[in-house]
Amino acid sequence: MKKKILLYTILLSSLSLFNSCQDDLDLKSDSVITSDNFWKTEDDAKAGVNGMYVNFRTQTQQTYYLLGGARSAEITSGVQSPLNLAFYYNNTLTPATIDVDWAGLYTVVHQANLVLKYVPGIQFSPSTVNEQKRYIAQAYTMRAMAYFIMARSWGGVPIVTKPTENTNQSEYIIPRNTIQETFAFIKSDIEAAIANFPDATNNKIQLSLPSAYALKADVNLWTAKQLNGGTADLNTALAAINAIPNTASLLPNFKDVFAYDKKGNAEVLFAVRYSLADLPSNLSDNWNSFMFIGPSDFAPLTTATAIATFGTLGSGAGNAGISRVQPDITRFNFDATDTRKMPLI
Repeated sequence: MKKKILLYTILLSSLSLFNSCQDDLDLKSDSVITSDNFWKTEDDAKAGVNGMYVNFRTQTQQTYYLLGGARSAEITSGVQSPLNLAFYYNNTLTPATIDVDWAGLYTVVHQANLVLKYVPGIQFSPSTVNEQKRYIAQAYTMRAMAYFIMARSWGGVPIVTKPTENTNQSEYIIPRNTIQETFAFIKSDIEAAIANFPDATNNKIQLSLPSAYALKADVNLWTAKQLNGGTADLNTALAAINAIPNTASLLPNFKDVFAYDKKGNAEVLFAVRYSLADLPSNLSDNWNSFMFIGPSDFAPLTTATAIATFGTLGSGAGNAGISRVQPDITRFNFDATDTRKMPLI
């Protein structure tokens, strides 16, 4: 009998020890950031929004520029072989020649979706509740801008409104929407943004009510021409421009808009921040080489002549024959009464 009691005691002690060990093994690490332990505080919300801007800045280094400025009148051919960049400059892109995709822009969409999912549920203090509204408005504006960039190049794209937070692939296999559906979504996001901005405060390096109205104008100008929006969309664009708060104004000299010593001027509504203080590891993390003319671009000119001709010069291998800082005047269609055209001629 004593042996049985002893055996039971040992078994019970072992089970108790086993359960204790299990409890210790089930402890969750506080150092692992997940959705369960993030998105709890105002600082978490701010960090999430900052991450959204970092993702967007990454896209401006190449994708945004190649799908925008490189296909416009703001550049002209350089002296090097243009390689694949000529397809952008000449607007002769095909599925076989384009060398950027929409994957990176969907990382921006994902971050915006995270903000829109979690920030509304965070308790802000009465004195900072306007920042909560601003974060939500910025996420709507950013998502609209990302889809606008994609829709202008690829037409209809898959509309994703939820962040990717697990490995269930079937949950994220989303069919491609039509271009009409895509632009309807873009416009609805812009309206949601405008409704959420608490005021017209604009620090120029984050999206604001003025930049949301500017985006609304840009989108409606595009749909007026490309999707047969006609006069209705043109009037919507004009109304959006007129709704921009009077903190913005045109500079007398158009060239000054881009001057190094006039950053964040009255004509700038939103500018991407490139700062070594943010990403000091690599210069290429902060800007695109297409923004500058390098030594091999202006050879055999002397540096002095190149500076007099082109302005700011870059360093390194150059930009493969396409220069952002040298506009292609032949593509401009100036109005006779345009008093700010001279710096570009």
